[in-house]
Amino acid sequence: MTTVIDSNLKNRALFLYQDSRSARTERGQRTLRSLWSMPNEKFQWSSDTTTPPRGLVETVLSTRPPPLFLEWDAQAVTIDGNRIVVNRRFLDHPQPMVMLSLQLAHEGVHVWKYDQPDVEQELHAHRNEIDYYRELRGGVLREPQEAQELAMRRIDRGTLVDHYVQKFHRADGVVPIDGRWVLRHIRFWGGISRRETETKIAYLSVLREDWSDLPANEARAVVLELAESFDRRPPMSSGAAEWLRDAFGGGTADQQQRLRRLGDRWHVNLDPSRR
Repeated sequence: MTTVIDSNLKNRALFLYQDSRSARTERGQRTLRSLWSMPNEKFQWSSDTTTPPRGLVETVLSTRPPPLFLEWDAQAVTIDGNRIVVNRRFLDHPQPMVMLSLQLAHEGVHVWKYDQPDVEQELHAHRNEIDYYRELRGGVLREPQEAQELAMRRIDRGTLVDHYVQKFHRADGVVPIDGRWVLRHIRFWGGISRRETETKIAYLSVLREDWSDLPANEARAVVLELAESFDRRPPMSSGAAEWLRDAFGGGTADQQQRLRRLGDRWHVNLDPSRR
């Protein structure tokens, strides 16, 4: 059973966030409005420190590898009406109110972005949290926090998206990314050259699955650039070579020539004229 967070503690945590610079941004303002609009009984401590709350996130964590961050901290569960469940281990933290404030800055983003793909939600939520953490780390928060330091390094390197694409790619119970999302975001966060191998494989997989619904010329250009970014042949699912040959049958002469050269490098037939 979860327990309701003491309203005085919750309000102090929200006022602390409200006084921060990060809360004055458009994203911060929307997060604050969402949090203040929620009834107090919707802010809850977890029943224990190891089991995430029942709902959407429980499915994800039970069917995927362990998450990037060391322990689950808090979850916004929106399938039963908005509520935020925070790991009760923060009650034992030397600064429980400050840590609660930090978790609410993250989870409040999910409350108003619940209808967006989970990858996008997490990127916005973590950026909001880490912007706020940088402020707290410079004064109010006495000790650095390992999970936030790790997220901060990922953000600074532009690789936080890689973790979440790999975590949520076609996972059960979450809003997945799709081919149009890949096309819209392929140049973000440093572009293809900054993406990890597993992320690029996930992107190609999504583009293949959604191929018939995508603008062909734009999709071919992105697929070719992704494929050419591998130093060696990546793990390819059954039928991938045939899909590439078919997909580029209507491509330009230059694209077809580049695909043939890629096939020579990978030692696989990628010649569109030899389907």
